[in-house]
Order: sequence, then C-alpha cells, then structure tokens
Amino acid sequence: MNIDIVRRESLVYFLKLLRAGLYNKTPEPPNENVNFKLVYDLLNSHMVLNIAYPAVMKLPIEQQPPEDLLLKMKDYFFAAKAKEAVQFYETEQVKACYEASKVPYCLLKGSVMKYYYQSPDLRTMCDIDILIQSNDVQKTYILMKQLGFTVTKTSYADNGYFKPPLVEFEIHRVLCDKAFTELFAYYENFWDKLIKKSNSGFEYIMKPEDFYIYMIAHIYKHFLVGGIGIRAIMDIYIFLDNFDKTLNWQYINEELSKIKLNKHEAIMKEIAFNWFAKDRQIQEFSELELFIFDSNAYGKTAFSVNSHLLENSEKDEGKAKKVGPVQYMLHVIFPSKTHFSHLYESYEKHPYFLPFYWIHMWFVRIFIKRNVNVFKTVSYLKHVDSKRIDYLRKIKVLAGIEEK
Repeated sequence: MNIDIVRRESLVYFLKLLRAGLYNKTPEPPNENVNFKLVYDLLNSHMVLNIAYPAVMKLPIEQQPPEDLLLKMKDYFFAAKAKEAVQFYETEQVKACYEASKVPYCLLKGSVMKYYYQSPDLRTMCDIDILIQSNDVQKTYILMKQLGFTVTKTSYADNGYFKPPLVEFEIHRVLCDKAFTELFAYYENFWDKLIKKSNSGFEYIMKPEDFYIYMIAHIYKHFLVGGIGIRAIMDIYIFLDNFDKTLNWQYINEELSKIKLNKHEAIMKEIAFNWFAKDRQIQEFSELELFIFDSNAYGKTAFSVNSHLLENSEKDEGKAKKVGPVQYMLHVIFPSKTHFSHLYESYEKHPYFLPFYWIHMWFVRIFIKRNVNVFKTVSYLKHVDSKRIDYLRKIKVLAGIEEK
C-alpha cells in the first residue's frame, strides 16, 4: 500500500530497531527520511521502548534520537527492568502460596512467553495471568487477599487483583469467555491437555503446540475487540524461533481447523517473519500491516468502539443493521445477552430474569464499583463511524478471520 516516504522509512526503521534490540545487535544508521519522533511515538504506543533503547545506544551519538527522546527511552528501559523484577517476585510468592495450599495452576501468556526472549524484561506485560480450576475460585480469592492484593474485578471468566504500586494478576477459571462461542467450547475442558511441570507439585504447563494455538486464539480475540499491537506479532516470531523445528505442525493445523483459525495463523505468521526474520528485507507494507501499526499495544478506542458495533451489526435476515451513535449508546445501556451470560453464570438457566440482571449490573457499577464515567462514554460517540466499521470488516477479511 502506498504511503508517504517519511512514514514508510520511519516504520521500516522502527522494525529495524526492534530487530536489533531483540538480538543485541547494532542497528544500521537511520537514513535522511526517518523521523525519530514518529519512531519514538510508535515505540511508545506499542510499549516496546525498552527493546529499542539498547539498540539506539549502540549508534554513534550524532545518529541517535534527540536528547529529550533518548532520556524518555532510558527511563522506560529501567522502569521495565524494575517492573519485571517486582512481577517476578510477586509471581513466585503467589506460586509458593498456591503450592502450599494445594491449588493446581498454570501460568499463561506473557509470564511464560518472556522467558523465550533473550532477557525476560524485554517482554513487558501489564498483568500476570494464571489459570486455575473452577472449584478453587473462592480459595484463591482468600489466598490473594492474604498476600495483600485487593480485588479489582470479578466475572464468570476471571478475577482481577492488584497490589500497589504496579502488580496486577488476572486469575482465570476459563481460557476464553462465552462471548467467543467456538473458542469457549474448545477450551472448556482444557485442563485435560495440561501437563504437570516437572519438580513441581501443583504447577501445570501447556505443551508448546497448545501454547502456540492459544497465542493465535488470543490474537484473534484482540483482533475482534479493537486490534493488536506489535508485541503479539513479535511473540509469534520469538516463539517459533525457539520451537519451530520441534513443533508437531500436523497437530497444530488439525486443532486450528477446529476453531477455524488456520488462515488467520498463516497470515499472522507471515507478517511476523516479514518483520523480524534476519534474512527478510522490509520494503512495502500491506493495509493489514498498517492497521497493526495503528492499533497501539492493545488496540485503539476508535477500533474497539466500532468493533463492538460491527459485532452487533452483522447481517440479520439478509439486511445489514444500521449502526451509528444511537446504536452505540443503546449497546452500552442495554448490553447483549452474551454479555450477561459472561457476567452472571446463572443467566443461561434463568434468562427470564434479564430485567433483574440489567438493574443489578447498573446498581453495582453506579453505587458499588463507581466506575461509570458518563463523559467518557459520551466522548466515545465521536469514534462511531460507519466508514470505520466498513474498514474493520475489510480488515477481518485481510486477517483471514472467518465468520463464526
């Protein structure tokens, strides 16, 4: 896709810095078309400044970013190291507590993935994800509070915990919530596939093939709710760089076909190798690649708002539903039945209590959690755009996402 030369060269150099940072190499110097402010903004929005900082420090002083940007990168680099150390300590405390209390558990996502990078602090993460069994939800609730954590959320899928100043845990009872019907069914009895970790009493792990499949499924979920960042693509490449030659690809492809993600996986893998493989030359970018660059680390508000509308505007009886600000507000005030089945486990057995669930949800949000921000919600209306919805529909096709 054609873009102006400054943006293109800045995107190319953004990737070159990450390549160099991941493998402790010296990057080639930037050419005259590279805009370091644009490169910095990309690194910052995708939360990968810590990877690029050691690389830019290997450049001659005259080729490094402006001093103000360099100082910000330095601060981020050391903050990432400090955060990883604190997260590691708290994770070990939680693991020890679960072991002593005989709670089976499995670390997920970044808390596993970071050890496949050359240094674990290169793979930053906002929270630590752990899978437990459903009958241990109340037990872990008590244990986390004993460890000094406060509860930040409770839901059918997971509970959130926080300990100042920066440690967050998400303790999952399921790997996927009910909003993603096929994935929920696939992962409903996933404990049967887990393997007990050697030299551990109650820690379980995924075999590499299942870890990779879950990575792809998680990327797919993010695609549907607002987009993905470059770390997701980077994870694919780093993981395959470690495991590709030993993976059972027949098993992976068979399992991916069960959740209709074969095409999506192939496209994401191709982008990962185009961006990070040492022998690939980066030249032009596709519309899908530009979407990922624009999505920030976890997706953007504009994409998220319109993704929710897209989900609720799929063709009904042969006619596309109208979407716009009014439909968005109605969606916020009156969430879908799927949303209630996620919040209330009893909803599916008692759907006739829907008015009660609706009243209870808003009572909790307004008077207990007090997390209703009317001005923020109204501000989202500016993002509602039928053209954006059409664009997201196109991106889903480009990403190989099949209708479920």
